[in-house]
Amino acid sequence: MSDEPRFAKGDLNGVMAAYPHVADWVRDFEQRYGSRPIYYGPLDRGAMKTRPLNLIYVTREPIFVHIYEPPADDDGGGTILWFGLEPQLTEEEENIRR
Repeated sequence: MSDEPRFAKGDLNGVMAAYPHVADWVRDFEQRYGSRPIYYGPLDRGAMKTRPLNLIYVTREPIFVHIYEPPADDDGGGTILWFGLEPQLTEEEENIRR
């Protein structure tokens, strides 16, 4: 197995095409907040220096995390929000899991 990331840094469209749950999240987020996150790739120390802080990183596919810091003049400004992005199991998959 390769250690090379599947998606290049900045390739949010590629991530969204491969993972509908990420695409749904980004569309909803854009509609609500008026901004589009960037795809950061695997998390490293430089991520927290990214400004504005609005990025998605991969933990282990298909699970991603969105980090967002609202602007200071918005509700929640100055607070860093973390959202887990994971696919939802279908009813059939849920029954198998049980």
